[in-house]
Amino acid sequence: MVPPGQNNAEAITTAAKSISPKGKTPLSAAVRMAAETLKYTEDKATVILITDGLETCDVDPCALGSEP
Repeated sequence: MVPPGQNNAEAITTAAKSISPKGKTPLSAAVRMAAETLKYTEDKATVILITDGLETCDVDPCALGSEP
């Protein structure tokens, strides 16, 4: 919805407010996809997770966060 970049907080906020969440909440899959898109193994990257609930796809987001 908003391309990765600097100084785009307002665009992120606007995009987040437009979301109408429904269904499952694959937090870990979303964080992994974002990190890979940002090429976290090549450059330092920050992923900000906005959620409407708990992980519902049987993956431990804390374990994902501690992976190299």
